[in-house]
Amino acid sequence: MSLDSTAIEKIEELALGAQGNVLVEKEGYLYSVTGSGARRLEYNDNPDRIELHTLQGLVDFINENYPGVPLGFIHVVNARLVVLYGALDKFGNRPQLAVVTPFTDPFDFGSYYQQEQFQIGLRSQFVPNEHRDILIKFAGDLVDKDEQTYQDDGISQTATVKTGVVSQGVADVPSPVTLKPYRTFIEVDQPDSEFIFRVQKGARMALYEADGGAWKNEAINRVKAWLQEQFKNTKVIG
Repeated sequence: MSLDSTAIEKIEELALGAQGNVLVEKEGYLYSVTGSGARRLEYNDNPDRIELHTLQGLVDFINENYPGVPLGFIHVVNARLVVLYGALDKFGNRPQLAVVTPFTDPFDFGSYYQQEQFQIGLRSQFVPNEHRDILIKFAGDLVDKDEQTYQDDGISQTATVKTGVVSQGVADVPSPVTLKPYRTFIEVDQPDSEFIFRVQKGARMALYEADGGAWKNEAINRVKAWLQEQFKNTKVIG
């Protein structure tokens, strides 16, 4: 939509006379007019975006605030981010109505943990399974050994030093191990992945991801499927 030439000329005269820009409303739109021309102002009068931390919270938010109201779509951006978009407004803006990110604190893969921190991390940041329990037991049995012996038979002297990390128990640790870390929203089944387990001097332990990031696509698909079950009339993309 554009202003007719007569109206623009008159408004430009007003703008130049006022030595600034003039706001003019025409046919429901607001224009900023200066000596160099007119520009339509596009106000964003959409509601403020709300921040949520569970998928169920998003369901409750939509059902309580937008019952029966057509929405834009839900975008599963990645395993830890979901965005709810509203419908396009008259200016072509698509508002973000809600952003969802989980509270879960992911395990720091590729970093070495002290023995106690490693065990705590396994218990608090992984879904229980057989391999997790084997690692917890193995980590608890590790000892950083520093053994020194000295022999003197009157003719020669021998000193032997043995250092390293050994296990006090007997445990077969699979390699790689299959674990299910909490890496996405708690409402969906956490994807499992393969990891390489490593031990350093000082009984420091680490897990290295060995699935090439395939879990990320699986997590997106699971979050998308969960949301599609909740919202039959709203498009979910991932």
